[in-house]
Amino acid sequence: MRLPEEKDYERFIQGFAVDLSREHPDVCFYMFGSLVDGRPDWGRSDIDGGLILGKGIITDKRKLGNISQYFAHHVSRTGVPIQFNLQDRVTDADGRLLSFTTDYTAWFCDPIHASVVCGPDFVTEMNGLDYKSGGLYAAAFNFRKVRNGVLTSWLDYTCNHQRFRKNVQSAVSNAAKLPKKLLFLRGGALITDPGQAANGLQGMLDGVDFDFLGKATALLRDPERFLRETADPSTAFDWLYGSLDLIEQMVGAYIRKFPEHCDAEHR
Repeated sequence: MRLPEEKDYERFIQGFAVDLSREHPDVCFYMFGSLVDGRPDWGRSDIDGGLILGKGIITDKRKLGNISQYFAHHVSRTGVPIQFNLQDRVTDADGRLLSFTTDYTAWFCDPIHASVVCGPDFVTEMNGLDYKSGGLYAAAFNFRKVRNGVLTSWLDYTCNHQRFRKNVQSAVSNAAKLPKKLLFLRGGALITDPGQAANGLQGMLDGVDFDFLGKATALLRDPERFLRETADPSTAFDWLYGSLDLIEQMVGAYIRKFPEHCDAEHR
């Protein structure tokens, strides 16, 4: 298998940007790293970057599915290695559930190291924080992991079904475990049981689909059903999108409930 060449990188960037600009002009596509600052190792360097959606924390899953298909098409035809993050403006501006720290977001604002390929420039809105709470860092990292799994879902489904199933299983698990992290941040005791944590969160946050949270928690307690349902493509995508939607609801409700940052969250 040949290594991708410079022309393959250019084909991916240009082709993906054309599709995004045509179908989703409100999405910011940015890049950073070696391809921007002129130090790429063609064939080995990743295209580092991200997509920032312009409308709220809760994303349109049909839109994400469409973007994921474009992403899969251009990665498959070029073979270039990609490391992208899927983000939104509200979470980026709040900073607490953004997994980039201050050094990264300052670096992104330097045109030597980062640039917007197409769409609005939302990069400068990122409010990187230096985490104090390990729980908050883990929550931000897991949120990013689930979103990125949705972005790569069509590529994984068509080319690496095992990785696709792992991403679905990880999404359900992260959705069910987020309540205990959010409760702990606001002075609560560390609750290890997902069901008890869900009950505690229900008393703290509004606007969350606690029925789906209960279903996700129940699924984790039934390993055979968990494996069976994540093996069926249609059901697996439902769990993937539903888990991301639940996480976004919890993140949005947390930011609305606690707009002021607390000392336990970051330095």
